Amino acid sequence: MPWPFKRERDPEDAPFARHLIAAHESWESRIERSGGIEEPTRVVLLGASAGAMVALGSYVMTLRVELDEDAESGARGGGPSSRMALFAEQLDDKRAAEAAYRVATWALLSEYVSHLWGEDYEYEMHQCGKAFGFENIYEETTVHYGRPADERASEDEEADRLDNIVKASLYGMVSSVLEEPVEPEDDSINLHLDAWIEQFGTGLEVGGERLEQLAPEGLGD
Repeated sequence: MPWPFKRERDPEDAPFARHLIAAHESWESRIERSGGIEEPTRVVLLGASAGAMVALGSYVMTLRVELDEDAESGARGGGPSSRMALFAEQLDDKRAAEAAYRVATWALLSEYVSHLWGEDYEYEMHQCGKAFGFENIYEETTVHYGRPADERASEDEEADRLDNIVKASLYGMVSSVLEEPVEPEDDSINLHLDAWIEQFGTGLEVGGERLEQLAPEGLGD
């Protein structure tokens, strides 16, 4: 699994890195022990949790570098990145790091379940909820936007669906960390959306590799 943190930042001493890794390991353990869910669902949960750790870890470290560069160039105070600067700062708190990780995990889960079991999306997400649970409206909103597109949907419509879930997950992470709803089309967030799109794709790849390791013969129907 790719290491999501830049070595020069000494991840063993970075509060965010420690909290994110701890949250991931804690939830992996809980998922492994969870009863009442089918094995394919458990495998997807584990894949999504791995992908979420990498995606979020890489994104936050990249975001912090960008914000540092903005500060050096004079973009301080009430500038367009001020909300994201607060988001990045708050992630050194254990609660905040886990809150963002949970939203990212639900977003990746939604994408996997949509493509693996689209016709049974609601049922499968309910099964995931038995192990992972929902802690706030932002996680539920992410799952809402992750619903599969109609089987007759065009490629553009499917691309719009993916864009919506990625955007909903970033807004959900910021809202859950700051513990307040963020208004749609916030420029301070949209400025950093492209970077999250890229890392979300990385998370999907990493989670997909984990799925193949846990279920080399495929997940079946």
